[in-house]
Amino acid sequence: LRLPSGRRAQAVLGKMNERSPWANSGATVEFNYKIDPNSNDDTVLLRYAGQADLFFPPSSVELTPRFFRLPGLPPPPAEDMLSLSNFEQGMEVKVMALEDCLLAFEAANRADFFQHTMSVVCGKTGIANHFHPTSGVRVLFGRVELWMEPGCLERLVECETGMVMPRLLVGTKVKCPTENPRYRGEIGSISFHFLRVNGERDYARVTVRYPDSHEEYPFPDQVVLVP
Repeated sequence: LRLPSGRRAQAVLGKMNERSPWANSGATVEFNYKIDPNSNDDTVLLRYAGQADLFFPPSSVELTPRFFRLPGLPPPPAEDMLSLSNFEQGMEVKVMALEDCLLAFEAANRADFFQHTMSVVCGKTGIANHFHPTSGVRVLFGRVELWMEPGCLERLVECETGMVMPRLLVGTKVKCPTENPRYRGEIGSISFHFLRVNGERDYARVTVRYPDSHEEYPFPDQVVLVP
């Protein structure tokens, strides 16, 4: 069984500690940057929501069409599920039902909808207060901020201007400028964005990750898509 990089997969039930926060979660197959070419190590690297790298023998990994446990195959995403053009700063929004949220995150190739904590905002209203090409729409719920997808938000007011911001979804193959000669001209992929500068998140940039786990942080307009 081939397990190509970028495909969605999950660890076979019983092969992960049930107490792990990633148990029963979908992941993405990544290049195993820790393989020793002089060994017989053939473990597979699964990356969970951009936050955890776990290693499994190939027999313990199976491909899956979904990150989340929903019936049937995921439908092709409608354009408005991903577009930020119908949203603007300060807009009041309402989070749709759980299944709508999961479908929207699937469409954006995001595995970071954590149902045990984020499902509590389903049906609640909040204020859209920031936007990012990869992370979508940041919504303020009282004192809590969560990055949501356009496809799981109902607009409660008319949009007057809208965001002009092309999406750069997780897994998109790109090239970007870099001062590091080792990665100049190399192909990387858009990854989850957690960059901090002086203790604060820097949402002016995006994250490009390379097969050996090195990351660069270009501005969105510096990124060139690779067919």
